[in-house]
Amino acid sequence: MKTLLIISLFLLCSIAKSDVLSTGCISNDRTDKMTACWSKRLEQEDKLLQTVFDNYIRDLKAAEKTQRAVILTVAQRSWMRFRDNDCKFDYSVGDAGDQAGVAEEICLIRETTNRRLQLEQSHNHFMTNSVIPR
Repeated sequence: MKTLLIISLFLLCSIAKSDVLSTGCISNDRTDKMTACWSKRLEQEDKLLQTVFDNYIRDLKAAEKTQRAVILTVAQRSWMRFRDNDCKFDYSVGDAGDQAGVAEEICLIRETTNRRLQLEQSHNHFMTNSVIPR
Protein backbone atom coordinates (compact mmCIF):
# COMPACT_ATOMS: atom_id res chain seq x y z
CA MET A 1 0.00 0.00 0.00
CA LYS A 2 2.89 2.36 0.74
CA THR A 3 4.22 1.82 -2.78
CA LEU A 4 0.78 2.57 -4.21
CA LEU A 5 0.61 5.82 -2.27
CA ILE A 6 4.06 6.86 -3.50
CA ILE A 7 3.15 6.04 -7.12
CA SER A 8 -0.10 7.99 -6.79
CA LEU A 9 1.60 11.05 -5.35
CA PHE A 10 4.34 10.97 -7.99
CA LEU A 11 1.85 10.79 -10.85
CA LEU A 12 -0.34 13.50 -9.40
CA CYS A 13 2.56 15.91 -9.15
CA SER A 14 2.72 16.00 -12.94
CA ILE A 15 -0.90 17.14 -13.37
CA ALA A 16 -0.86 20.84 -14.18
CA LYS A 17 -3.55 23.19 -12.84
CA SER A 18 -5.79 20.36 -11.71
CA ASP A 19 -7.88 19.80 -8.60
CA VAL A 20 -7.19 16.07 -8.60
CA LEU A 21 -5.56 16.22 -5.17
CA SER A 22 -8.82 17.43 -3.68
CA THR A 23 -10.64 14.24 -4.68
CA GLY A 24 -9.63 12.36 -1.53
CA CYS A 25 -8.74 9.26 -3.55
CA ILE A 26 -5.35 8.97 -1.90
CA SER A 27 -6.92 8.72 1.55
CA ASN A 28 -8.61 5.42 0.67
CA ASP A 29 -6.77 2.58 2.36
CA ARG A 30 -7.94 -0.20 0.02
CA THR A 31 -6.91 -0.58 -3.59
CA ASP A 32 -10.46 -1.36 -4.77
CA LYS A 33 -11.82 1.81 -3.16
CA MET A 34 -8.94 3.84 -4.53
CA THR A 35 -9.52 2.43 -8.03
CA ALA A 36 -13.24 3.24 -7.83
CA CYS A 37 -12.44 6.77 -6.68
CA TRP A 38 -9.97 7.37 -9.52
CA SER A 39 -12.44 5.89 -12.03
CA LYS A 40 -15.08 8.36 -10.88
CA ARG A 41 -12.58 11.22 -11.15
CA LEU A 42 -11.66 10.11 -14.69
CA GLU A 43 -15.34 10.06 -15.64
CA GLN A 44 -15.70 13.64 -14.35
CA GLU A 45 -12.62 14.81 -16.23
CA ASP A 46 -13.83 13.09 -19.41
CA LYS A 47 -17.12 15.00 -19.13
CA LEU A 48 -15.27 18.31 -18.69
CA LEU A 49 -13.12 17.55 -21.73
CA GLN A 50 -16.20 16.65 -23.78
CA THR A 51 -17.84 19.97 -22.86
CA VAL A 52 -14.76 21.95 -23.88
CA PHE A 53 -14.51 19.98 -27.12
CA ASP A 54 -18.22 20.42 -27.95
CA ASN A 55 -18.04 24.18 -27.32
CA TYR A 56 -14.96 24.49 -29.51
CA ILE A 57 -16.61 22.55 -32.35
CA ARG A 58 -19.77 24.66 -32.05
CA ASP A 59 -17.75 27.88 -32.30
CA LEU A 60 -15.68 26.62 -35.23
CA LYS A 61 -18.88 25.78 -37.11
CA ALA A 62 -20.42 29.15 -36.19
CA ALA A 63 -17.37 30.87 -37.65
CA GLU A 64 -17.82 28.80 -40.81
CA LYS A 65 -14.60 26.90 -40.13
CA THR A 66 -16.15 23.52 -40.88
CA GLN A 67 -12.90 22.02 -42.19
CA ARG A 68 -11.11 22.95 -38.95
CA ALA A 69 -13.96 21.31 -37.00
CA VAL A 70 -13.50 18.10 -39.00
CA ILE A 71 -9.74 18.16 -38.44
CA LEU A 72 -10.20 18.77 -34.71
CA THR A 73 -12.65 15.86 -34.50
CA VAL A 74 -10.19 13.51 -36.22
CA ALA A 75 -7.37 14.77 -33.99
CA GLN A 76 -9.44 14.26 -30.85
CA ARG A 77 -10.32 10.69 -31.77
CA SER A 78 -6.65 9.96 -32.52
CA TRP A 79 -5.58 11.58 -29.25
CA MET A 80 -8.04 9.43 -27.29
CA ARG A 81 -6.65 6.22 -28.80
CA PHE A 82 -3.10 7.43 -28.12
CA ARG A 83 -3.92 8.37 -24.50
CA ASP A 84 -5.53 5.02 -23.76
CA ASN A 85 -2.75 2.98 -25.32
CA ASP A 86 0.06 5.10 -23.92
CA CYS A 87 -1.23 4.86 -20.35
CA LYS A 88 -1.90 1.15 -20.74
CA PHE A 89 1.63 0.58 -22.07
CA ASP A 90 3.34 2.72 -19.42
CA TYR A 91 1.74 0.84 -16.55
CA SER A 92 1.64 -2.68 -17.98
CA VAL A 93 5.35 -3.15 -17.34
CA GLY A 94 6.53 -5.14 -14.35
CA ASP A 95 4.67 -6.97 -11.63
CA ALA A 96 2.63 -4.14 -10.13
CA GLY A 97 -0.66 -6.06 -9.84
CA ASP A 98 -3.55 -3.87 -8.67
CA GLN A 99 -1.21 -0.92 -8.40
CA ALA A 100 -0.77 -0.89 -12.18
CA GLY A 101 -4.53 -0.36 -12.57
CA VAL A 102 -4.51 2.61 -10.21
CA ALA A 103 -1.44 4.07 -11.90
CA GLU A 104 -3.10 3.67 -15.31
CA GLU A 105 -6.23 5.48 -14.07
CA ILE A 106 -4.11 8.34 -12.75
CA CYS A 107 -2.24 8.52 -16.06
CA LEU A 108 -5.57 8.75 -17.90
CA ILE A 109 -6.71 11.55 -15.58
CA ARG A 110 -3.42 13.43 -16.01
CA GLU A 111 -3.49 13.17 -19.79
CA THR A 112 -7.19 14.04 -20.01
CA THR A 113 -6.71 17.08 -17.78
CA ASN A 114 -3.75 18.24 -19.85
CA ARG A 115 -5.73 17.79 -23.08
CA ARG A 116 -8.68 19.74 -21.66
CA LEU A 117 -6.37 22.60 -20.70
CA GLN A 118 -4.76 22.51 -24.14
CA LEU A 119 -8.14 22.66 -25.89
CA GLU A 120 -9.34 25.45 -23.58
CA GLN A 121 -6.27 27.51 -24.42
CA SER A 122 -6.64 26.87 -28.15
CA HIS A 123 -10.36 27.65 -28.02
CA ASN A 124 -9.76 30.89 -26.10
CA HIS A 125 -7.13 31.93 -28.64
CA PHE A 126 -9.52 31.15 -31.49
CA MET A 127 -12.34 33.14 -29.87
CA THR A 128 -10.07 36.11 -29.24
CA ASN A 129 -8.86 36.20 -32.82
CA SER A 130 -12.02 35.30 -34.73
CA VAL A 131 -15.18 37.04 -35.77
CA ILE A 132 -18.12 34.74 -35.17
CA PRO A 133 -21.48 35.75 -36.61
CA ARG A 134 -24.19 35.83 -33.98
